[in-house]
Amino acid sequence: MRHRHLSQALILLIALLALPLIGHAQATRTWVSGVGDDANPCSRTAPCRTFAGAISKTSANGIINVLDPAAVGAVTVTKSITLQADESFAGVLASATNGIIINAGVGDTVVLRGLAINGSGGISGITGLNGVRILQAGAVRIENCDIQSFGESAIEVANTSALKLSVRDTVIENTIAGGSVSASDAGIALVPGAGGSVRAHFDRVRLHGLNQFGINAVGDVRVVLRDSVISGVTGSALQLDGSSGAAQVLVDNSSLVENSVNGIFATGAGAAVRLHRSVISGNAQGLLTAAGGQIISYGSNVIAGNVANGSPTSTVSQQ
Repeated sequence: MRHRHLSQALILLIALLALPLIGHAQATRTWVSGVGDDANPCSRTAPCRTFAGAISKTSANGIINVLDPAAVGAVTVTKSITLQADESFAGVLASATNGIIINAGVGDTVVLRGLAINGSGGISGITGLNGVRILQAGAVRIENCDIQSFGESAIEVANTSALKLSVRDTVIENTIAGGSVSASDAGIALVPGAGGSVRAHFDRVRLHGLNQFGINAVGDVRVVLRDSVISGVTGSALQLDGSSGAAQVLVDNSSLVENSVNGIFATGAGAAVRLHRSVISGNAQGLLTAAGGQIISYGSNVIAGNVANGSPTSTVSQQ
């Protein structure tokens, strides 16, 4: 009998000791709001104020929801998570910093949905660095976002491992306007480091009013650009550098128009752009290659109305 009482007392003691741990457990779904407080538990009825306040209270593979069109702050993501504002289009205002840094595990998936990521200061006084800076993750999905007014790149990928990137239904504008320009800056800069690779799909993306490049892809990068527009870029709309790896882009049903330098520039023996059902017009130079780069047409494009149109390096007949 005494042993039974001791066992019951031990079970009760363990349960009591576990209560604080249960009280501080991370939730799989949390909420933020403009009237929230980061001291709150981030529940639906007691939301946090910022993404940074909510992320530590949200478990891996969880979701942080935005309840209203609030400014929810810059954040660093270190695990699989979804930041979403489907109905409220929440704002991430980044002054003198990056909007969202993703430095998660190599197998993690990060989703950004319905966010307005702004570099602060307007076109003439930009202080933000990069809108989304991806250092490491297994996969990143950016959906229905508006990214503008950053001094470096709207989306910068600088990973050293394999990454799958998807961007769709997203607008990128006024990037690097007024900022100091480096060699790799772009609306979307895909510049993986040693050992890094990028496999990207861009669907219904609008890039406008950018400095340097619209999309800059360097090294081991493969991209599908579909149903998209790149316009008003002070440099090349699409630049591919295959001097250090096989950089390949398929451009399908897209328009690269009214850019100050090139519509497409492919340089380096590993660079190959394939064109299908696309319009290259109103640029200083429509198509340009160098150092063994290739631009391959499927014979279904409009390359006209540029100061100099240029020509594909080869044409492949459709099957």
